[in-house]
Amino acid sequence: MAEPRQHRLAAVDDQRVARGLGINVGAVFGLTFAFGSGLAALGGALGAEILGLDPNFPLKYLIYFLIVVTVGGTSSITGPFVASILLGIGDVMGKYYVPTLSAFVIYSIMIVMLLWRPQGLFARASARSRSPTPPNRTPMSDRWSTNVRLSAYRG
Repeated sequence: MAEPRQHRLAAVDDQRVARGLGINVGAVFGLTFAFGSGLAALGGALGAEILGLDPNFPLKYLIYFLIVVTVGGTSSITGPFVASILLGIGDVMGKYYVPTLSAFVIYSIMIVMLLWRPQGLFARASARSRSPTPPNRTPMSDRWSTNVRLSAYRG
């Protein structure tokens, strides 16, 4: 019973070593994806009774999903989880306390969070240490014009 679990862990940790041990990594990933897709389909089929089928259902909530991932960051699962709780509470409180501005509350929270932590709530150290600005370099046209001017004086 523990062998499929060990194969899956070995395939995720180091694919090259797992292949060397004779584990079919492609099959392990394929079966894992198929199992997860089957669970998602089962959840969708069971939830369709409660929620109903609406062709615009994904469009209604897509912006919320994008805001949650943007605020939470993509480096861990903890960030989007905490962001979803914070944004959900903020959205409901906004609808309760300020109904006239309730549509803008979630966007205000997003702007404040992104100004405070632009890399996400629980970004890893490597994601935090990367500089968003490239190193200072002179444009290629400036180099060329400098070289042309220098060569004119040399010879």
